Amino acid sequence: MFIPYKGSVLFYTRQGHGPENMLLFHGFGQDHHAFDTWTTALANTHTLYIVDLYYHGQSTWSSPDTPIQKADWRAILELFFAQHPLQHFSVAGYSIGARFALATAEALPERTTTVFLIAPDGITGNTWYSLATGTAPARRLFYSMIAHHGRFLSTAQALRSMRLVPANLVKFASYHMSTEERRRRVYAAWIVFRRLTFSLRALAAGLNAHRVGVVMIVGRHDPVIRADGMPRFLRLVQRHHLATLDAGHSGLIARSLSLVQQPPIGPRPTS
Repeated sequence: MFIPYKGSVLFYTRQGHGPENMLLFHGFGQDHHAFDTWTTALANTHTLYIVDLYYHGQSTWSSPDTPIQKADWRAILELFFAQHPLQHFSVAGYSIGARFALATAEALPERTTTVFLIAPDGITGNTWYSLATGTAPARRLFYSMIAHHGRFLSTAQALRSMRLVPANLVKFASYHMSTEERRRRVYAAWIVFRRLTFSLRALAAGLNAHRVGVVMIVGRHDPVIRADGMPRFLRLVQRHHLATLDAGHSGLIARSLSLVQQPPIGPRPTS
């Protein structure tokens, strides 16, 4: 299914037939199939609406130099709910997909029951992301790194040699920059998603006002999304649970399934 919006197209699929509604957002370099383990296990208890992020799967954005604004995302949600008038739903986001999960909950806290955040991007500050996308000159430099792969590799190895970034993070980044298609997706996603940022205090206040629960799932050995930055946000949220798994970054979606099947905190009353 597709949602057209100002020259862009958002693709999503609906899976399952259970009474609990959930919107899901995958991580970088994935598509809706990232949640295949969930669709099988939750088919009888949930109806899942699984989105392909822009520049992933079948979703396209109008321009790689035009960021999606929160107002855009709210308008896209209105188009979605015109097709599926859900009164209440939970949301789940993995890695960069957590930005969309959080933007959804921030826009519609009165209809959101629980937010599942799996190794979530957008909670803690990302110095490299800010440096690469914060200003027009920085974005031009970032693009040159994308266009000239050798510059990225030499810079990454230099940072690794100076122990400014860990080796496993360099390996992760190198994989996603290993082909021209992947490099262009990195640039487009970072630039287009850069306005999906949050005041954690304001976000928490909105969630608390509507008693929205937050289940945070992180990997103890994750080099991409560090677990030690999450408690700062969770201290602001009244109804929350933090699960730290003995894992890295990849594979966390499948390992999080049990926490969705039996949430450690109940959803707020919807009546």
